[in-house]
Amino acid sequence: MPSHLLETYPAHILRSVTSSGLWNRLILSAAPLDDFKDARREIVSLYGEVYSEVDEVRESFAEKSNPQLREWAVKPHARIPEYDPHETVTRLLSFPAKLMGWFKKLSTVIAVVGSLLSANWLRTLGTGGLDVIEGIEGLLPLSFIAVSIVYIWFLHADTRAHQTLGEELRAGPARVQTRRRSQIVGYGVWNRSLLGQSGLLLVAIFFLLDSLSKLPVIERWFDDPVGYVVNLITENIEVLYEADGTIEAGRRLFRRLR
Repeated sequence: MPSHLLETYPAHILRSVTSSGLWNRLILSAAPLDDFKDARREIVSLYGEVYSEVDEVRESFAEKSNPQLREWAVKPHARIPEYDPHETVTRLLSFPAKLMGWFKKLSTVIAVVGSLLSANWLRTLGTGGLDVIEGIEGLLPLSFIAVSIVYIWFLHADTRAHQTLGEELRAGPARVQTRRRSQIVGYGVWNRSLLGQSGLLLVAIFFLLDSLSKLPVIERWFDDPVGYVVNLITENIEVLYEADGTIEAGRRLFRRLR
């Protein structure tokens, strides 16, 4: 895609907006942080239940003292605000534009040097390179360029949202100052889930479940959907832990409910 379009307006402006403090404030003002933190508490509690109930998990931490366990729990703390869930994709999408940009700069330098040294072959080589770049740029439809710009911006915006919310929801050293090893492990697993997309996905699911309880139709069946799901999982922790993958866990849980 044309490097000059991706490096300037509107892509450059959109990336600047997503990197600004204004964007962070907009995310924080729109996100129900208190509800997200309630969801985090439930998720950390579930992780702690897994530690308490599954011997294999408990034994894997048996050699760590409480101070070592706390250090392990907060190790991802500093990395969470820098985590980019789309780093691989954005690098791949940006590479063609960067490659064309480098080739264009190199061709320009060659053409200028050829002119200064009166070397016609060198000048021809440089101008030929520039003609190739212009030809490639001319073949790309504007609709493709526009979609690419919007998509790259969306990835940048989503990354910024993930980093901003992750920074607010991560567990720091003060939160793991407890003797309850299950809680320390719970926060350690939680921090690591924020170095992926599972942490915020679980928060969103628990938030939606809690929101369902406010609907009159759902309230007739469940006055506490989150509590129901948490109890269902904690009562079947061994079954879910032994399952090979999420689909198998869902099947086993469904068989238990029949």
